[in-house]
Amino acid sequence: MSEQLALGREGAGPDTSVEGYEPKADTSTAPTAAGNDTGYLRVFVFALFFFFGGITSLNDVIIPRLKKLFTLSYAEVMTVQSAFFGAYFIISLPAAAVVRRIGYMRSAVVGLVLMMIGCLLFIVAAGITVVQVVARAFNSLGTTIFPYVGSA
Repeated sequence: MSEQLALGREGAGPDTSVEGYEPKADTSTAPTAAGNDTGYLRVFVFALFFFFGGITSLNDVIIPRLKKLFTLSYAEVMTVQSAFFGAYFIISLPAAAVVRRIGYMRSAVVGLVLMMIGCLLFIVAAGITVVQVVARAFNSLGTTIFPYVGSA
């Protein structure tokens, strides 16, 4: 048995005397990672996990800042932690189904695309906020000037 495994690793085919064995032709057209490509992939994955760990630990750092900045109670400020880690609770099983269906590398790409969309939506929301602040500024200017105009 161990000889068969050793031969299989060295490129020799398995024992063809097994009844019902038919060699299969390699019909995959997917490129394979070879040589230095796997090194880049490992560095990429390690960097992703490094940044994910850093982002997760930033939640602990931001809690006291949010509490002080917005004068929030401890329960109110902990909703940040609840929302962040609640996503693990809610999304874990659907994410596992996605990984099972399309594989872990494609799932990683899907996750990164979802993160990118979330960041873009945040930027859109930030743009809307800027527009609303500008509108409020003009709204305040209007409420300051129009009483004089109306009284005249």
